[in-house]
Amino acid sequence: MAFLAKHCKEELIALAEDMGIEISPTDKKIDIYKKIKGSPDFEEEFVRGCLEDIVKQREAEAAELKTQREAEALRQEREFELKKIRLSNAVVTRGQKLKKETEASAVIKPPPQRPVQEENSIIVGEELAPLPRPQAEGDTLSLLKVSSETFASEQNN
Repeated sequence: MAFLAKHCKEELIALAEDMGIEISPTDKKIDIYKKIKGSPDFEEEFVRGCLEDIVKQREAEAAELKTQREAEALRQEREFELKKIRLSNAVVTRGQKLKKETEASAVIKPPPQRPVQEENSIIVGEELAPLPRPQAEGDTLSLLKVSSETFASEQNN
């Protein structure tokens, strides 16, 4: 009889329902135990076999539920990874598309070429004014004086 005491309340309720015993929701485990033991259909071997079946069924349901949870978690993880891959591909695709569009639409034109003269010159308005070359390497001051004089004379003309 001690084998009944080691089972949980839910298992005893399932056994009582199998035996056709009425159980109220307020019954405690000891009350259910007494009702099962006091039943005219009570046979120890029958009850023991029924409880083993109930326990196996409960364990199988728990294992099935665990498997379903793991499968759902795996599905959600794969779905998340797929979304991540799609987003990264979309960013790469947009970047490549933008790069192709800018390469196709942006034709870089070289700046207009001015005629090359043999002497150094500065641009005054639209005309080129020739500059004399410095006579010595360190003679940049004389170059500045000459170029400012040339500029002033061009302005006056």
